[in-house]
Amino acid sequence: MDKNISIGPLHNLRLIRADMISKGWVIDAFIFIYKRIRYIVLIKLYEEDEYKPPYSLLKLEFIRADKFDRSLEVTANIWRINVDAKTLREFFGIEFGENLGDIFSQFYSVLGKQIPTQVNKCKQSSKLHIFSPQSAQFYVIDLRCSRR
Repeated sequence: MDKNISIGPLHNLRLIRADMISKGWVIDAFIFIYKRIRYIVLIKLYEEDEYKPPYSLLKLEFIRADKFDRSLEVTANIWRINVDAKTLREFFGIEFGENLGDIFSQFYSVLGKQIPTQVNKCKQSSKLHIFSPQSAQFYVIDLRCSRR
């Protein structure tokens, strides 16, 4: 790896993005567990004509697995997700405290370790039906296992 490339806590986003592009995927999903709560995370590439904030790699949408009506859509880079501290705290149940910087660093570390580096063709033998309240879109993600 090039020594000039910084490794942020969410550096796997760069790897999954490259893999998605090389395989022709525009959306993928993974499970993120934080404070014993399961979230379905949709990883979305930007469309060609879509506005992309500076330094943003892709979009993430966190959907609570137990409450599909609770979701948070953000842009992300290798260092952070782009959302204000209050929204991040409230959505993920992070208590307010004097050491919020440390808590956010821990959050990004936990998230970064759970971000896959490649599209996983072998998730389950079913389809995942997700309604995203924030984007008002319905996703059907085929999770069939490739036998190759």
